[in-house]
Amino acid sequence: MNKTKAISKLLSTAVGCMLTITTLPIIPTVSAAGTTITVGKNGMYQTVGDAVKAAAAANPVSESDRITIAIQPGTYREQLLINTPYLTFSNSDPGSGDVVLTWYYGIGYQYYSCSNGYYNAGAAAAKSAKGTPDRWGTAVRLQSGAKNFHAENIVFENSFNRYVTAEEVADGVQATGETITVQRYQGMDAKTKTATERAAALCVEADQCEFYNCEFVSSQDTLYTASSAYFRCCKIQGNTDYIFGSGDVVFDECELCFGGYSDKGVGGYITAARQQDKGYLFWNCNITAAPNMKAASGYFGRPWRDTAKVLFYQAKLQYENIITGAGWTSMSGVEPTQATFREYGTKTAAGGGVNTGSRVWGTVLNSCNATRESYLNGWTPHYFNVTGTISSPSDSGTQLKATLEADKLPSGTYANDYTYNSAFTIRANNADSVITVDNGAKSSSDAAVSSTQRIKLGGAGDVFNRSIQISALNKGFVRVYAMSSNSETTRTMQLLNNAGKVVDAVDGVSGVDMNAYELEIPSAGYYYLASAASGINVYNIMLYQNGGDEELDIDPIDPSLTSASTTTTTTTTTTTTTSTTPQPTTMTLKGDATCDNIVDISDAILIARIAAEDVSAVITPQGRINGNCDGDAKLTASDVTTIIRMIAQLIT
Repeated sequence: MNKTKAISKLLSTAVGCMLTITTLPIIPTVSAAGTTITVGKNGMYQTVGDAVKAAAAANPVSESDRITIAIQPGTYREQLLINTPYLTFSNSDPGSGDVVLTWYYGIGYQYYSCSNGYYNAGAAAAKSAKGTPDRWGTAVRLQSGAKNFHAENIVFENSFNRYVTAEEVADGVQATGETITVQRYQGMDAKTKTATERAAALCVEADQCEFYNCEFVSSQDTLYTASSAYFRCCKIQGNTDYIFGSGDVVFDECELCFGGYSDKGVGGYITAARQQDKGYLFWNCNITAAPNMKAASGYFGRPWRDTAKVLFYQAKLQYENIITGAGWTSMSGVEPTQATFREYGTKTAAGGGVNTGSRVWGTVLNSCNATRESYLNGWTPHYFNVTGTISSPSDSGTQLKATLEADKLPSGTYANDYTYNSAFTIRANNADSVITVDNGAKSSSDAAVSSTQRIKLGGAGDVFNRSIQISALNKGFVRVYAMSSNSETTRTMQLLNNAGKVVDAVDGVSGVDMNAYELEIPSAGYYYLASAASGINVYNIMLYQNGGDEELDIDPIDPSLTSASTTTTTTTTTTTTTSTTPQPTTMTLKGDATCDNIVDISDAILIARIAAEDVSAVITPQGRINGNCDGDAKLTASDVTTIIRMIAQLIT
């Protein structure tokens, strides 16, 4: 066998092994209905799909037979078709992270694994022909037999309009040319308007399905409904028609979020309703826009058919012009006046009034006697009386775990890593770039922080070596008090993961005032706070994380134990000290991402999972250095290929 073929075969083997790790469980059986099935690394099943098959075999036929599938936090990349009644999906440990059910099919593309519209394992293995997805490429489909389905604390995602996974590339994703021609590849920006197509996160076709504290994420056609359903304290995010379909559906105190695009602001549509009796009721819902994305004023909705019925009851707008003056618009020749579109009691989130003088005629009500019960037609959902609030990063049950204060750092120029406490490390590299801590007295605009020193981020070089490393034990967020170093120019602050991917960012960091900015931490792991360009001064960082007993060391390490080399600004003395826990700075064995002193297929799999943003994949700082074979400080498919080549040279 020649080396090229060997490498190709091994690369396919690596992807296959990665899929096998997450999809081949030891299959127990469920002996009777009315029980709980566990899914995850230590569960009865390794995939949600296999748990669903076991539940179907148990044949629940009534509420007393209900089967709960308790899923451990993590990302489960599998398409799920569910046709069994009385199932509950739950996050087994919400405080430890999200359960993300995700898939990557999008309309306008074809895939080896897609046969008759849906994923087929045989077709995926054969790679002999490609098929196009049905049902908007939905990640999860609740077919008509899945009545009385429940879900709580679950994220339903279609990744098509968010990022490109290694699995999608290996599946031969290819544009059909019918609606879109953008070629997809790992690392591309999938959040642009140009790259957007229909890609559903969930299709609800069964009666009386309900969801509590769940999230639904895509861009176009996020959530499809075709029957009665109830959503309580959920978040639905998208841009175009992101809640669409038919049926009598109540959205009770939910967040409706315009996701925006990375390249340009375009107005979106929350709803595209079709054949309905009473229709969609949005009861006390918040309408928001995703931070750090571009969005223009959008619409409450547009009519898929003239039989559409939608009521927004006491909606709260993040800001008044998040919805256009007209409020509603046409679709495929159907005017909003031909449908039954209504709003009542709309206000801003701050409680102010909203000018509705330019709304489409007949859509604004002066009085309204609608109730949630009337839309539910005698059905009382299980989650109807559950108390809850619309979540946001600041009120999601997080606790302050650690703080970094610039005032408590030695002043000077940092040319090596400095471990402040178990949560924060200043990353500096003399060969690449340095970080300076100097005088810069400032008080924050909210009067919460007053500091005499600042940490200066920015400049040329590897961001991993000119950043502040954050060690997170759970999901949460960081509140950063910072400002641009230039009073006339705003800056962008980024939070990167171990793979070098930007997981959150804040544009418009002020150069006039020290303000608080929040960036979300999606899961446990190492993250790096950095400037997208030169010139950000950081004064204070507060790390908030979800509950749990794991407490980070909040007290800073004594400066005499730090690994940093600093040059003080007040004297000419250079002091070098030694840390008890130094950060790795050099490669110990190229390709050894798992740090087991062997380079084998497990290293390629780990890097592929990190590059695919698999939140359940864990890599140490030393493993990241070893796995970064091409020296670009990011873990990508290029590093996987390099490791495969290294293995091929050993065995051929």
